[in-house]
Amino acid sequence: MNINYERFTSGLILIFIGVVFLFINYGYLDWAVWRVLVDLWPVLLILFGVKMLLGRKAGFFATLAVLVLFLGFAFWQGAASPGESRFGKWYEGWSGERVNPRDRAERTVKLEEPLPRGVTEAGVRVQFGAGRLTIEDTTGALVSGSFTGSGWRKPEIRWQDRHGEKAEVEIRESVNWRPNLGSSRGATWLLKLNNRIPLDLRLELGAGSSYLDLSQYRIRDLRMQVGASSSYVKLGGLEQHVKVSVESGASHMTLSVPRDSGLKIAMDGALVSLKGNNFSQAGLVRSGDLYTSPNYATARNKIDMDISAGAASFELMFY
Repeated sequence: MNINYERFTSGLILIFIGVVFLFINYGYLDWAVWRVLVDLWPVLLILFGVKMLLGRKAGFFATLAVLVLFLGFAFWQGAASPGESRFGKWYEGWSGERVNPRDRAERTVKLEEPLPRGVTEAGVRVQFGAGRLTIEDTTGALVSGSFTGSGWRKPEIRWQDRHGEKAEVEIRESVNWRPNLGSSRGATWLLKLNNRIPLDLRLELGAGSSYLDLSQYRIRDLRMQVGASSSYVKLGGLEQHVKVSVESGASHMTLSVPRDSGLKIAMDGALVSLKGNNFSQAGLVRSGDLYTSPNYATARNKIDMDISAGAASFELMFY
């Protein structure tokens, strides 16, 4: 019987990749295991040379042996003793403690970034993957938060830049931590922002839900990128002119704005039907894709909003 060893070799490699991903999903290996593959890339040259010298059959069995050795090496380095492996830093818990790679117990950590001396305005960027995000209440610091999630998801607040009196910070899950594929609940974040200085706020939200009471902050510019989620956004009137930009996927968003603020909303989205919002029913005057409140020209505080959306719906409320 003639055996197509090239096809067997390709299938073997695909099976190996699938097995590695399966072990990662169940916590037996870490995403960092692929770094071993990068370190061992010269083995590919060796396998290619063996195939040229000894033929396809020898190349197949050489590939099988190398893949088995690689998987065993990965377990030895990454899963057998995480406290001492070359991936050790990937197994640190939220407070620096070592955790088992299969440990999905929830932990809560509190972080705070003080307001530096001389800073009179700030930019805050929040990158949130999946779960529940709440922004409300104030703090004397620039930003503070309570973060709850599994041992694999590590939040961090870090400085991005500072230009004179303006500071920029970023709140995110550390890029050195693998996604928690074994948990469907996601993380729970509760953030507090400073209410004494003007803020430019950028929110990049994935799947889940968010409750954003921004009425007590001096928001000048709000930019939101929203995935498949449900969001409640309450805007305030502490700044005379507020600019809002929303890019939304398949989501629902409730917007709550002060009744005496002038409101102008520009809609841009081929998938948003004319019935995808209640702006006209809420009293806004429509002209094409532009909705304007009757008091916009005379209002002391104005909110200009640009919405670019896919299959999304929006509900407008006044308070």
